[in-house]
Amino acid sequence: MATRTDTARPSRKVVEQAAAWHSQLGDEEWNESDHRDLDAWLKANPAHRTAFERMASIGGKIAPADAATRTALRAMYRAKPPQRAMLGLLLAAGLAGGGWLLANTPAIRASMAAERTAHGQQKSATLAFQDRITLDSNSALDVDDSQRTVRLWRGAVMANVHHGSPLPFVVRTQHGSAQALGTQFSVRVENDTTVVAVVASHVRACAALARPSCVTLGPGQAARLDAGGAHLLPAMDAQAEEGWAEGLLVADDLPLTRVLDQLNRYRAAPIRYDAADLKGLSLSGTFPLTNSEQALAAIGAALPVTVGESTEGTVVRRR
Repeated sequence: MATRTDTARPSRKVVEQAAAWHSQLGDEEWNESDHRDLDAWLKANPAHRTAFERMASIGGKIAPADAATRTALRAMYRAKPPQRAMLGLLLAAGLAGGGWLLANTPAIRASMAAERTAHGQQKSATLAFQDRITLDSNSALDVDDSQRTVRLWRGAVMANVHHGSPLPFVVRTQHGSAQALGTQFSVRVENDTTVVAVVASHVRACAALARPSCVTLGPGQAARLDAGGAHLLPAMDAQAEEGWAEGLLVADDLPLTRVLDQLNRYRAAPIRYDAADLKGLSLSGTFPLTNSEQALAAIGAALPVTVGESTEGTVVRRR
C-alpha cells in the first residue's frame, strides 16, 4: 500500500532539498528539463512531496498585509546554498513534526530578516519616507515601506522619524508596538520584554494584548512592554540613549557593572566580573561601544580595577 504524503515525515536533508527546489522556481533559467528533474524528485519518495507541499503552503497561509513574512519567505527561497542549508536546518524540526510553528518564532524570523547586524556591528539606513534607522549590535529587523512599519525581531533600533507623511511610523515586536508622535526614539527587545525609550518628542507604546494597554511617553521617558501590559519605567538619560546610535556609551555616575554589561552587547566574548566585587564603583565619561579594549583601558585608568586575561577570557577585578 502506498504511503500517504500527509503522514510522510521529511528528514532535515529532505527539507533542505525542498527549500532548494523552491528557491529555483522563479529563476529565469528554469526550463523543461528542470521541471522533469523536479517531478522525478517528487515521485522518488513520499516525504519529498510532503516537504515540498508544506513549504509551498506557507505562501497561501500568509495574510497579504504581512509584508514582513512575505519578505522573510522570499529571502528563504532565494537564499544562496549555504544560507539555504542553514534555514533548512532551522525549519527541519518544524516540518518533521508536521507544522510551520517553528518558522514563525522570533529567532527563526531574525535569521531570515532583511536587515541584520553581527556582534559589535551597527548599521544605519534611510527608508522610503526619509525616516532614518540605526540597528544596534546583534539586531535583526524587516521593513515594510508600504506601511511605514519596522518589525524588530532581535536587538535594538533607533528611529529618527521624518515629518510630513500621512502614514504613522511604527516599530513592532512580539511584545507590542511603538508609534511615533514626534521624532526620535529607540526600541529594544530584551528576553521576554520590549523597552521603548524616547529621546525627543512623543511615542505611543502599546502592549500586544487583547485589551489595549498603552502609555504615551515624552523625552527622557521609557516603558516596558510584556505579557502583563505597558509599564512606565524610571526616567532615563535621553542623551545617553541617543549616544549608542552614534557608537558611544555616555555614562553619568553609572555603576561599573552596568557599563560592562553595555560593553558586552558589542562583544562576542563577554567581559567577566563579580558584581559583589565591583559593588560601589561607578564612573562618568564617554566610551566607544565598538572598541571595548579602548573603553576598558580608560576604565582601568579611572577606577581601582585591573583588566586582565584568564582562561575565561577578559576579567575585570577590584584592585
